[in-house]
Amino acid sequence: MSDVLVAGEMVLSVFSLKDHYKESVKKFLKTVVVVDDRAYNSTPMIGAASIEAPTNPFDFFSVDTPSEQNFVSEDPPSGTEPIGEDASEVAIADKDHELDGPGLVRLFAHHGIICSIIQPESSMALEPLVEEIKSIAQAADVLVLDWELRPGDHTASLRAIEEIIAGDKINGGRLRFIVVYTASNQRIVKSEIKRVFGADKVKTDGKLIKIDHACVVILNKPSVANAYGVPLSELPDKIFDLHSELSAGVLPAAALSAIGTIRNHTHQILGQFKEHLDAAFITHRALIPNSDDAEAHLIELVADSLHHLMLTEGVRAQLSDKLCVERLRELKNADVTEEATAVIEDCLSSFRLDKLAAISSALAISDHERHPQKRIMERFYPNSSEADVARKEMAFLHDFTRNHMLKLSANHPPRLTLGTVVAVSTGQSYEFYLCIQPRCDSIRFDNTRTFPLMRLASNSDSPNIHLQWHGLQRSLSVSEKLYDLLMFGFGSAGVSSQAVFGQFDDTCLKWFFQDGRGVKFYWVGDLRREKAQRLVSKIASRLHLPGINDYEPTRVD
Repeated sequence: MSDVLVAGEMVLSVFSLKDHYKESVKKFLKTVVVVDDRAYNSTPMIGAASIEAPTNPFDFFSVDTPSEQNFVSEDPPSGTEPIGEDASEVAIADKDHELDGPGLVRLFAHHGIICSIIQPESSMALEPLVEEIKSIAQAADVLVLDWELRPGDHTASLRAIEEIIAGDKINGGRLRFIVVYTASNQRIVKSEIKRVFGADKVKTDGKLIKIDHACVVILNKPSVANAYGVPLSELPDKIFDLHSELSAGVLPAAALSAIGTIRNHTHQILGQFKEHLDAAFITHRALIPNSDDAEAHLIELVADSLHHLMLTEGVRAQLSDKLCVERLRELKNADVTEEATAVIEDCLSSFRLDKLAAISSALAISDHERHPQKRIMERFYPNSSEADVARKEMAFLHDFTRNHMLKLSANHPPRLTLGTVVAVSTGQSYEFYLCIQPRCDSIRFDNTRTFPLMRLASNSDSPNIHLQWHGLQRSLSVSEKLYDLLMFGFGSAGVSSQAVFGQFDDTCLKWFFQDGRGVKFYWVGDLRREKAQRLVSKIASRLHLPGINDYEPTRVD
């Protein structure tokens, strides 16, 4: 991708951000499952010869029905209502419900994507049909459903969508992309989805219908009633376009690219963790004092391999200065001049020690501004409050390795140790503490053990821990005063403990540690190891202050 900067204006390459998002999606997607009761009942529309590596794969698709050339898959002209939205009086012919399943398999195969076609038995009862759709959906990156899986009856599809999304929510959510590809009236489909999920839970963003973590898209099969339907030959590309709208943004595209890289290079990981190493691992597990530590250690080794794989395969290129420059121009406010934009773009791609001063000057931010970084960020958001929310969310990602907002397995509960942040209810609010117990002292102890917790203050101008709790973002700072250090006892008398493990509170759906007095310390998250060590080192440095008397006129703190 090449960009040219001319007279302070960016001349974008042909390969735009939209194309970049689409390529990231295509790299990520591997499986598509299509469920349609007419998937094998139609006249083939896609010729078998169409997969012979065309320059543009869609130029070579042969369509047997001459009427399809009258349909266009583009959005209707501005001010024109799609026929499929309102004209329910237009008859939908029986053949309009048909789908060339084998042809669609070949279309996706051309993009390196496996497509499975399921045509339910006409005699299948409702419950088994819904369960079958839910089962096969677990293996699908994209689920394509016909709205009426039995003539005139959409109950199975609607129930399947409802239960799939509900199940995903219970299990912590997943990137769920469902396409309803149907000859039915779109307005009826949308109305039914809103009725089931509730209008307040359904967010419409263009063609995307967002429900919790899921996204539903409704596309019409082309027919007289649906003049703007999507021809089968264009369906894969339309899905790529809409999926890229869901995951638009430099960071989402980078995350999808990383996952796609791992999928495509599984052999490299398996090449390092070979079968003949089993005995070596088992011996290690048998010899270490706490055998369970071997599991966590091996997981870290796998994670390190994945990390280096993504670096080697160029995932970092998904966050390049060129992509950031293009995205910058989409995000900046109108009051950011071209001259200021050019300065920021230079800072995105070069090494400079005066970046804060240079950008502040270009944006006319006062030298007396206490937090110029905040003012800079505000120029890329609609208002200061949105900028502040984004800044704190990003800080939250930087501070914590895992946190209470992510689903945890009961087999791997949180553990009270160095870097653990906890919250204690004080009635209407919470107090927050940082555990500074060394890792080696937080495991394998008898009876009870005292854990040192340092109070986190919320009235500091220089917060160093950012967290989210009960829907609110909080910026806190670790006290360095040893008189803010509190000691709490955990464990049970006469019992040997491997560690202080969290318990799950079914009432508030939070993990907690309970001390000897019965007080619940709710688990907020675990700080990154390096950050926790740095904070503890600052606390420990207070022990070295001599507190001597100096001559006041010349004393320097």
